[in-house]
Amino acid sequence: MPLRAFAGYMVDNAILQNGNTTYIGYFNQDGLITVASKTGNGAWQAQTLDENLTYDSHAKITLALDKNGNLHVAALTAAGNDRGLRYWLTGKAGDISTLARSRMIPTFGERPGGVLIAYEDIASYPEFYTGPDGRLYFRFQAGWVGGAYTAVFQFNPTSRSWELSDPATGLAGLAIVFNGWSGTPARNAYPSPPVKGPDGKYHMYWTWRSSGSADTGSELHYAVSSDLKVWKNARGESVIDAWWWGDGNPNTQFYPGQKSTMVDNVPEGGGLLNGDAIGIGFDADGKPVITYAKYAESGSTQTTQLFMARPNPVQTGNIWNTQQVTSWTGTRNLAANEFGANILTANAGVKVEGNYLTTEYICMSQAHKLYLEPKTGRIVADIPVPPAAKLPDAVFASTFAPGYKITTRTFFEKSATPTSAMLLRWDGGPYIHDGDLITNVGPYPIEGSPLTVFRIMR
Repeated sequence: MPLRAFAGYMVDNAILQNGNTTYIGYFNQDGLITVASKTGNGAWQAQTLDENLTYDSHAKITLALDKNGNLHVAALTAAGNDRGLRYWLTGKAGDISTLARSRMIPTFGERPGGVLIAYEDIASYPEFYTGPDGRLYFRFQAGWVGGAYTAVFQFNPTSRSWELSDPATGLAGLAIVFNGWSGTPARNAYPSPPVKGPDGKYHMYWTWRSSGSADTGSELHYAVSSDLKVWKNARGESVIDAWWWGDGNPNTQFYPGQKSTMVDNVPEGGGLLNGDAIGIGFDADGKPVITYAKYAESGSTQTTQLFMARPNPVQTGNIWNTQQVTSWTGTRNLAANEFGANILTANAGVKVEGNYLTTEYICMSQAHKLYLEPKTGRIVADIPVPPAAKLPDAVFASTFAPGYKITTRTFFEKSATPTSAMLLRWDGGPYIHDGDLITNVGPYPIEGSPLTVFRIMR
């Protein structure tokens, strides 16, 4: 039987490839968290776990493997005050039947009003990533939109536990916390996963947001690290703003308004949306290049444009030089919640192709490739991607009859190679925001949507 996913509303399923074994984490047709695995051309083996959806499109499953080959499953099942981070770990590498639920984050927080609760109960945006020597890291946001901080833990494969403090340095929180909770006004960060560059270092960007309104994003920042513990800005200056986690150990703090890490001081209402339509790449010299969408001009002449930021080679003045690199017409109106992959997707970052810097984007469902002069950033060409280079039609062909409010959802696995990537597709309903009433969902196929895996050659 094919694997079937919940189709009532938008949720985030996941796929992970390890050698010739494929893992899928998904909400099944009944909304239950399920993990499936398949080796080679064998049959899918599915394991249903003890947790289900709670009517919210913030629901997300994320997967990772540690150095011992054990599978980690973290899932967010809801949002708002009913959020909850759930976690499972295999007892035997490669055997999903040994997935066991456990407590993940070994600290506790305080909800306003003085009631102690576990951080896992107010967590969102769970993210695994791998650092030096294959060490597994986990990052999450604690709090609420517009008032939260983000912390990082590292996995100890010997004790099979997540650690807040790094025993090698004594630094708590691995020397990285995005602290927006205690500010005035309070904010929360939207950091990218650290990207390993050609210099062997880990590059990261982030923005801030002050409320549930999509139009309150602001400030693009950047930092770089050799070890994911000690962070520096684009000039190589250490970010040493100390903060204490509660165990007396100093911790690097990233906070709103931080000038040393600022790339572009975009104000609220300036067109930034979380980490959406932002990408990082590298030029021919291996220097980071950040591309990002924001508003140009204002009022009746306001448009959404793609900008490019590069480190200033001069050690005085602004740390970054920014410039507009597109001449688009129209606006992605965030105040009216006009966003989505079909409207604008621009997270690819730049890469060197021949004598040019290039980046790909999707605008109003049309794929384009932008060619830029590598030194000046001047537009050379903005060319629609030929149909032959697009994804197969089968990726976007719905399995359901007309009349359902159903659209295709896709997810690329993170360990994609330069030549191929695994894509997971299914059909799902609309975006349900922060526990909106189930009446907003509309009719959907209760038998669920088939999950299909594609290997996309690049």
